[in-house]
Amino acid sequence: MKKTVSFIISAVIAAAAAVPAVTASAVNVNSPVVQNLVGDINSDGSLAISDAVLLSGYLLGAEQFTEKQYKAADLNTDGDVNTYDFIVMRERVIADIRADVQQTGLSYRYDATSQITYDGCKKAISGLSAVITSSEDIQNQFGTVFQPCVISALTSFYDDSFFENNVLLINTELWDSKYYDPSGADISDENGVITITTHRQQVADDEVGIGIRAVIHQVSYPKDKYDGQEIVWCEEGAKKIEYKHKHFNEIQFSDFVVISSYDAYRRFVADSFRGYEDTDEQIDEQCLMMLNQSDDTDDSHYPEQTDTYHSQDDLKKFFEDHFICFKESDSLHYNYYSDTSAVVLRGNTLNIDYLDDPLTYGDQIMPIGEMFIFDKKDFDGIDPVDLWLRTNRCNPDKDDAIVVDGPGKGGYVDHTVYVFPVSVAGKSYISIDGDSVQFMPTHWYNYDHIADIEIAPGFEKELTESNFEITKEENYFTISFPINKNGDMFSETYIFPDLYGTR
Repeated sequence: MKKTVSFIISAVIAAAAAVPAVTASAVNVNSPVVQNLVGDINSDGSLAISDAVLLSGYLLGAEQFTEKQYKAADLNTDGDVNTYDFIVMRERVIADIRADVQQTGLSYRYDATSQITYDGCKKAISGLSAVITSSEDIQNQFGTVFQPCVISALTSFYDDSFFENNVLLINTELWDSKYYDPSGADISDENGVITITTHRQQVADDEVGIGIRAVIHQVSYPKDKYDGQEIVWCEEGAKKIEYKHKHFNEIQFSDFVVISSYDAYRRFVADSFRGYEDTDEQIDEQCLMMLNQSDDTDDSHYPEQTDTYHSQDDLKKFFEDHFICFKESDSLHYNYYSDTSAVVLRGNTLNIDYLDDPLTYGDQIMPIGEMFIFDKKDFDGIDPVDLWLRTNRCNPDKDDAIVVDGPGKGGYVDHTVYVFPVSVAGKSYISIDGDSVQFMPTHWYNYDHIADIEIAPGFEKELTESNFEITKEENYFTISFPINKNGDMFSETYIFPDLYGTR
């Protein structure tokens, strides 16, 4: 028997960075309406996340309360509305959510964060999933994937009491929040397989997001109903596409090129490689050499040649069943190319997600071409020439940094401090990264995570560059900033990343 439950993310919850982003289940639990309920700021008869959003806005100065609202917001009844009331409300809301999970059996929520390691990116680009049965499991499974602040927030939210009655199903993927937001999930349990189908919605033109994020999908599943079923995560309307990946040097083209016939392939090779005076025989040899390269792996910067295609007739037969997308990587250092890739078809849009090695730095570049080979039968009759191509560099960028303080004192070695606001699972942090770069006499670069400092919930929204004071010396820096509205300050001295260290 098949059971399916759908969840919808409300716009209010998605906007609430200071509170857990929890969904409303299609299996609703109706609560009785209570008049003059403490914490019911919007007077709808219940204490819910919408009230937490209003309280967060008031504490940040974005909301004004009436006398009735102010009285309702004073949850600890001390006559003042402050962060302590928000903490009380947060705990009550989480308790209600967990009670709903126990009664309805299922719950879905998500977090989106840029605080993911590069090795974590390599795992998450194709989807990284796990079944979590304890708080310790979160650390064991994702401790090298996310920065410490994310792990701390998740283990706080999913504590021992949660795992008494539930298991946690997690899937992490990378996507561009400038264009899409998560919008819920369908969950079905049939024939020993739990299928979780996530949904995404396009961001409105006037709601520009920040950029690449790791999205952490989280499903609470009843412990007494989980018996080792296979877990399958998928995305509505999306299809993962198998491909082969090759690369080559000395290329002269720009943007993306789709080649679906031998004649087009030969013209591309003749026009794109150095040496316009090449003879027909040399062009034919180059055509064979490119397709006879071995497939790339993480370590195959110089792939070997295979002996698969021997003649132009072999290539013509190849294009009967395949087509190729060419991509230029024109700013890579030495022999590095796109490190890891994933390809997803959404409608007629072919999305090629890729990662660049984050330690490539400087101006010593060599143009490198990349070749993605696809089987036409995987595209359900779509003509390759009708495809829209979209490439996504999935390294989480630094667009959301409050502060980028650099370079340092100048000379042969420079340093930069990066300060990020972080909100995950109802907790807020300031995350600090740093880099060290040397240009002469030899080139070295190292970027590393330095520290996470927990601050008052939602306070990261109020901080700007002017709130941070950073002083730098040769190999270390001191940073100071407020951690709450009361003006309490944090100050600490840190050493910059070792210039010759490894990631």
